[in-house]
Amino acid sequence: MPDLRDEFETYLFEYRFNGATWIVEIKATSPEEARIRARQPLSYVGEVQTKIATASIWARLKRLMGVQSK
Repeated sequence: MPDLRDEFETYLFEYRFNGATWIVEIKATSPEEARIRARQPLSYVGEVQTKIATASIWARLKRLMGVQSK
């Protein structure tokens, strides 16, 4: 079964707040979908403490290199 997370890309959007420009990341299948997702109501869930590379990165690299999964 394919991992649906591999179908998503990270899109960047900028906005201005208090005189500064900020960037937000949104995971989606297209920039258009990311814009729709950005308009949805938000709920605070916490802070990012660290980011760790996972297997999905390796799957994406394999796909870019043309390596077939078994």
